[in-house]
Amino acid sequence: MGNFFKNFPDIDYEYTPGILKKSVDILRRTDVTSRLLDSNQYDQVILRDGQTPQSAAINYYDDVSLHWSFFITNRLINPFYDWPQSYEKLNKRVDSKYAGVSLYVTENSNGLTMDTQSVTSSYSIGDTVNVSTGSDNVVATLVDYDRTTGHMRLSGAEDLIGESVSGWTITDSSGSKKMYVGRKFDQTRYALHHFRDKELSSEVNSIDVHRSPFRTIGSSRYIDIYISGIATSIINDGATIITNEKYESEINDRKRSIRVYSKNVIREIETVLKGVLSRP
Repeated sequence: MGNFFKNFPDIDYEYTPGILKKSVDILRRTDVTSRLLDSNQYDQVILRDGQTPQSAAINYYDDVSLHWSFFITNRLINPFYDWPQSYEKLNKRVDSKYAGVSLYVTENSNGLTMDTQSVTSSYSIGDTVNVSTGSDNVVATLVDYDRTTGHMRLSGAEDLIGESVSGWTITDSSGSKKMYVGRKFDQTRYALHHFRDKELSSEVNSIDVHRSPFRTIGSSRYIDIYISGIATSIINDGATIITNEKYESEINDRKRSIRVYSKNVIREIETVLKGVLSRP
């Protein structure tokens, strides 16, 4: 199957205006019949960390040239993101995707009551903001902002140090907007992505379905309790927190479960594809 593109038809492609050149139509798409994929001649397997399509083809078919079959039989499109990444690559991707410092903010100076819905809080992605710690002032760029949770992700705020955010404020460049910081994460990967209903295991989009992230439970705030992993005191609350890191890890782990069809089915699929692709 290494020379599979030889089965694709040629087309006249205009590389230069007015000049056509015979080229392989690599964009030709087709599909296999449902009868083949509905076959029960497959095993549901869990890919090992770092296992590639090529190594999986050697492992299950003893034939590296059949690596393409996993994408067809499992309806995978993007070879970079539909196939599970190794833990090392996933870790780098999470660091890149969730780069920056996270702040949870509110309009209320007590830092406890959730309120981010007025004009005062209407920041936009790309805004230049000033974070004041009382003893220092850091100018940063707003790269992500969720008004439902009060979550701001900032680029250029890496110099903000210390876990205590008492008295911290954030303003826009003109000083017309002012918010109070209630929680800081030096790494956005550990910030809140969403809440999950404990009983239904479904995502809860709005944090307000359960509680404001700054509402106190006993002597601790809701978001601090879950982030710290000491939620046993409020086990009946109904929701668990899913961080950005956990969210990405769960998605990647779900991709590890794939169907591996028998070699006979793969050969039949190969024959069908060759016939369809070679048609003019």
